[in-house]
Amino acid sequence: MLLLDQRGTGRSTPLTARAAARFPDDARRLRRIADLLAAQDVRLPDGDRLTVRRLRTLGLVLGTGEGFERLHALLDEAQDGDAALTDTFLYQVPWP
Repeated sequence: MLLLDQRGTGRSTPLTARAAARFPDDARRLRRIADLLAAQDVRLPDGDRLTVRRLRTLGLVLGTGEGFERLHALLDEAQDGDAALTDTFLYQVPWP
């Protein structure tokens, strides 16, 4: 199970039943991205390395009313046909 951080709340939100029911591919997409980050050195537009830990900060949006929808939209555009992370995705990763 992949947990996503909710910065400032002291909580982590599991991407489980509620989100999985609405967006069944999102957990698989997150795992695939996490596996990619563990195997490769992926850089953000500012030159910082995108790590699995930083990937978890995408959960910041889960504290908002439309958080699961926003996360789904981001994950839906995260990888291109070659499984590389898209610029659209990389530009939307939150600052630490």
